[in-house]
Amino acid sequence: MESVEYFDPQRYHIKNIRSLNEIYAGRFEGMTYAEIARDYPEEFEARQLDKFYYRYPGIGGESYADVVLRLQQVIVELERIRHSVLLVTHRAMARTLLSYLMDIPTTHMPDMELPLGYVYACEPRPFGNFLRVWRYSHRLDDFEEVDATSALKIRYPRVGLSDPGTTPPLPSPAEAA
Repeated sequence: MESVEYFDPQRYHIKNIRSLNEIYAGRFEGMTYAEIARDYPEEFEARQLDKFYYRYPGIGGESYADVVLRLQQVIVELERIRHSVLLVTHRAMARTLLSYLMDIPTTHMPDMELPLGYVYACEPRPFGNFLRVWRYSHRLDDFEEVDATSALKIRYPRVGLSDPGTTPPLPSPAEAA
């Protein structure tokens, strides 16, 4: 919400879509990864072993699989829109949306590197989406376009499965019920 304060509401239709809120970390909400690793090493290790299906403990704690389900309606709406849309959101949501739009397996999504200060644009094309990426330059005080293939990286976890192709797929809605 703070990021969009710079947009003129007279020129842009601004909506707060709660589905785009960051993944909810349950009882770990507000803690850094370093704090979780220090205070709850078993939980930290469990998340490292399976980031996609790991659900944060506590009431309302979510996993990336939960986020995928939460964003389904947003994706349906995006598919219907025929004009440009700017989504300002958090990294877990950006990973989920980019994973869908760029046909990246959902189980690899938690390991996508999305550094701060970048803008990702998915442009619909007849046979898939085309990705363009801009990085903020402090020197220029502006954004400069960078090579999308070098900007969108998947770093596979050091622990867990050594072959990323063996990760289980996201269950269908029928299996999830």
